[in-house]
Amino acid sequence: MFRPAYTLLELMIALGSASVLMAGLSSALFIAAQGLNLDQGASASRGRADAVMGRVLADARTATRFRSVTPTAIELDVADRTGDSAADRLRYEWSGVVGDPLTRTLNGGAAVTLLHDVRALTFESTTRAVATQDVISTGLAMSPIMWSQGTPATATGVTTLALSTPPKVVPGDLMLAMVATTGEQTSVTAAGWTELCHADNTNNAKLRLSVWQKTAALAEPGVHSWYWPNAADAVGGIAVVSNHNPSVPIAPTGMATRANFTGTNATCPSASVVQNNSIAMRLGAFGGSVGVSDPSDYNRIWAQSVSGFLTAAWTYSSPISSTATGTASYQLSAPRDYATITIVITPRILVGP
Repeated sequence: MFRPAYTLLELMIALGSASVLMAGLSSALFIAAQGLNLDQGASASRGRADAVMGRVLADARTATRFRSVTPTAIELDVADRTGDSAADRLRYEWSGVVGDPLTRTLNGGAAVTLLHDVRALTFESTTRAVATQDVISTGLAMSPIMWSQGTPATATGVTTLALSTPPKVVPGDLMLAMVATTGEQTSVTAAGWTELCHADNTNNAKLRLSVWQKTAALAEPGVHSWYWPNAADAVGGIAVVSNHNPSVPIAPTGMATRANFTGTNATCPSASVVQNNSIAMRLGAFGGSVGVSDPSDYNRIWAQSVSGFLTAAWTYSSPISSTATGTASYQLSAPRDYATITIVITPRILVGP
């Protein structure tokens, strides 16, 4: 039995219909493929966004200080990441304009784009209320943080010493300065600074060791200068502390001096600790050029000699409990006359009376 054949006209119509059908199928496949590409792109974007926000959260969890939090930016301090032994400042920021990028800056440098085409983003901070009866009487205190320090300066036969302002100082930081000079000085002065205490060694090696404080202003000059009446060799430096008690950063009982002693065991005196999580600083000036080993469990800020007549050292402790600091000693490579000072920096009270 023979099946009827298609006429030429029927065949042309069938081919035309098939062409339309194939074109439709091709369009459907193209649209589906495009949809798949969009899904893959969105998935990749979400993965990138998750990774970036995870990084932001990790930085927030390990931050030593939050400088500011706004709906479109967060600025915080983290432990040293640049190898200069000082904390670093990070800023994550979005303009708030749909389509603009999320950027990150390190220590005020050039902005690096982390995410392109951001559609929505909000930074928020939450403050948790704590019932008064749940707060211990001593309050909750965050330990002061040694924020940064400048390079110590030295000079010989002078009546003035210029000390560099450390990097990364922000308004409200506690600036501390240590200045040691040879000779008997009747006074040492510095504009804008308050002397906390000084120790005069009047033995064979005449020395004056003094420590000063200042609250950082909005715009600190690049250098600060100290003056005294008689030409002398001198060494000094500035350090910056954050998370201190802004009202009473160093209590009157948190300072002690010691002078007119000689030996290889240069003892720093005991001072009172009025608040848990305080930190103690030990400062020393030693007659002549001498090797110095730091007190046990103390961190060195710097130690520096000038000419052959003066060496000075500065260290700080980890957080300590509310009690007396006890004494601590610098070990010297040879017997020397010395003057030493101990100061205790009290922490900022976050919760409590």
